[in-house]
Amino acid sequence: MSEADLKPAAADQSGDFSSEQKRYLEGFVAGVQIAKAAKSVASVPVAGGAAAPPEPTGPAAAAFKAQNRVLAAGKKLSDQEKFKREEHPFDSYERLKEFGARNEYPRPPDNFRWRFFGLFYVAPNQNSYMCRLRIPNGILKAAQFAGVADLAERYGGGYAHVTTRANLQIREKPITPSRWSRPFRISACARAAPAPTISAMSPARRPPASIRRS
Repeated sequence: MSEADLKPAAADQSGDFSSEQKRYLEGFVAGVQIAKAAKSVASVPVAGGAAAPPEPTGPAAAAFKAQNRVLAAGKKLSDQEKFKREEHPFDSYERLKEFGARNEYPRPPDNFRWRFFGLFYVAPNQNSYMCRLRIPNGILKAAQFAGVADLAERYGGGYAHVTTRANLQIREKPITPSRWSRPFRISACARAAPAPTISAMSPARRPPASIRRS
């Protein structure tokens, strides 16, 4: 290669970028600036000073979105909604067993969550629990009713209440983990017994539940 051929190459190396290189660098810098702007917008605090919450997913997504709309409008959630937002009630079961092992009663948030297991802490009336049993269709066989009576005598106050929604309630129940599974052995469910159901939404003037000889 001659000296004349080397001079243009040297000029290109010492001179400015080519037009194609300039367009590439301009596009790269613009992309970096757009990414920085998007990141700063995503981290802008919402009302209350907290960062924007991630998009809710899973079975409870609709409930979380409804709560987010309330908060975005500058309103406050009820205590019960706050408790559920912080921790799903069914996820507190291990802590419930730990409290039972220590014979310790719950604080207000857990008092609400543990109602999803059918346990109501009834203080200050009594320093004990009321266990609500959900009866399938409000029908019990004689052997099952005898099982409820045995539960009430062994682990409660020796009596049970019949509710207007055809459920049973055993009062004066201590918090002892080994006793919680007994209702399931007679096909009476305590889990989610206090949760809203179709029967809980029915008209108030329905006839009260009763015990028939048949």
